[in-house]
Amino acid sequence: EISVRSAEMHGVAMASSRELEAALQALGHRSTNVRQTAALRIRQMYERSGSAAILRRLVEALSSSETTRRLGVLALVNELIDVNEWSRVGTGAGRFYRLLRAAVERATSPDELAIVVRTLGHAVRAAGSAATDATDTELARALDWMAASPEAPRASFHRLGACLIVTELAERGGP
Repeated sequence: EISVRSAEMHGVAMASSRELEAALQALGHRSTNVRQTAALRIRQMYERSGSAAILRRLVEALSSSETTRRLGVLALVNELIDVNEWSRVGTGAGRFYRLLRAAVERATSPDELAIVVRTLGHAVRAAGSAATDATDTELARALDWMAASPEAPRASFHRLGACLIVTELAERGGP
């Protein structure tokens, strides 16, 4: 009886693993709707299991060279921010903030930068007063980017990022 139960649990784990793999693959799809649906499916899996494997895969995928895959992961982070409440899971908050902070640096297009900054704003709003340091850090980064020499690498892209960060934090009513 125990071996039957163990086999059933193994079968459920394998099915969940295949479902997760399929959803992670869909995060790289060209269609925004497909990416958003995949993000919602992974959020539901995360809510059921709280799987650290999902978070590990998220970190790997956010470093992808494929823009569509990074956009899908950003949709997923946006979904998980509300699941992983900042006040309840302090380490999750820091992990998402560090992921998004690095994603701002890695963004390769204005559209991707706007999505990263919007997700960062969502994270800051969800954190409430716990995000005061993050807000200060992002505002300092924005000011540094605005003050940088126009000849600096990616200077115009950083200026755009600075404007987006300041706008997002102001609109989201940071702490």
